[in-house]
Amino acid sequence: MQPTGEQPLRTKKKHCIDCGAAFDSAIIEISGIEVCSSSVCPWCMEVRGHEARETQAERDERELWEAFWQRIPALFADTELARLPECLQKAAEGWQFGPKGLGMIGASGAGKTRAAAFIARRVWPSIRSLCFLKATKLTRLAAEKYSDDPREKDAAKQAISSAYKSKLLILDDIGKGRLTPTAEEMLFDLIDERSERQLPIIWTSNATGQELRDMLSPDRAAALTRRLAEFSEIIHVK
Repeated sequence: MQPTGEQPLRTKKKHCIDCGAAFDSAIIEISGIEVCSSSVCPWCMEVRGHEARETQAERDERELWEAFWQRIPALFADTELARLPECLQKAAEGWQFGPKGLGMIGASGAGKTRAAAFIARRVWPSIRSLCFLKATKLTRLAAEKYSDDPREKDAAKQAISSAYKSKLLILDDIGKGRLTPTAEEMLFDLIDERSERQLPIIWTSNATGQELRDMLSPDRAAALTRRLAEFSEIIHVK
């Protein structure tokens, strides 16, 4: 017997518009008009839900990597780890995200930046916060943050902020040419603050420690290189 106060569920036989199978579709009333609640059987409804979830997962995956390649130059998309020197292969596969960064020193063309990009690609899904910055651009950014052009000024400030705040900073080509005093001050402060906040830097350089010190002002050279050495595992690429 139907409990008092409850209306029996009314259904109507329908044929699923997806698979054609017959099923009982509940009848509901909308503004006084009776309609069937669904034209899709429960099985096909579950299949649709699964497909929608897969589609969303694919969309999320695509957006994840689109965001990555907006940060890392597409030039490094075809990096083949096996073609890099063995020391870089080991570093690229072994470095784990943490306070201690990684410095790679060696001649131009050795594959240092490719190794850095490979590491970034490996850890990107777990950190999703990354800045890639050519050290040679520091002079331009240091000047443009005081630009009279609002758009140029804002772009420079955003790039600088990203370098300071991103979970991982790739600083490429440190010591490739002298920096202006303002840019050098920014570089020192950037390294100092990130080390204090335990945010790692993966950096590359063609210059040895002494060559790098010779390019910097005497009052910052020793402190800057000491910070890099203290908070990085350094690899010399032969």
